[in-house]
Amino acid sequence: MIELLVVLAIIGVIVTISIPTIASMTSPKHVLRKEGRKLMQLMTEARSAAMNRKIRIDVFVDPELNEVHAVESSAYRALMADELDEEERALAMSNRFERVLVLDENFTLEAFSADQIVVPTEEDETFQPAEEPEVDFAAREDDAEGEVRALWFTHFGGSNGGGISLYYDGVRLDIAADILTGRPKIVMVKRDE
Repeated sequence: MIELLVVLAIIGVIVTISIPTIASMTSPKHVLRKEGRKLMQLMTEARSAAMNRKIRIDVFVDPELNEVHAVESSAYRALMADELDEEERALAMSNRFERVLVLDENFTLEAFSADQIVVPTEEDETFQPAEEPEVDFAAREDDAEGEVRALWFTHFGGSNGGGISLYYDGVRLDIAADILTGRPKIVMVKRDE
């Protein structure tokens, strides 16, 4: 009987310790951190492809479909195609870089420019409470499909410094690409509110 009580006490202690850990795995910050890593991986892959292929890679955000697209810039592909014959051009166009990150419907995406980034202070947190933006899909003029160019990577590894905001359950995470190195980083963005 004493052994059974000791075993039950040990199980009770283990459950008490594990409940906060399990609860934190479903918190909005944990979910945002997980999806943020996927976005940073996509940005790193786009940067590497831009340097390896000596082309510009554009990263588009489609807030209606909750997708992030990284594709070769059509302007660079057009320049490259002018120098190639038909067979080489067909091969180059079939071997183009294109990656897509699809997010759950509970996320909201928004692009921002480099001039919106602010220098964080010590008391600022990475995850910021925020209201999700209202997106007017009918008023978009960026292109016919509703995508917005968030940033691009150049052939030498740099970028335009723009980024993408992820919203989930009232919390926002801002990820941008460094202008000189192109490496993705977590930043703070000022919003006009």
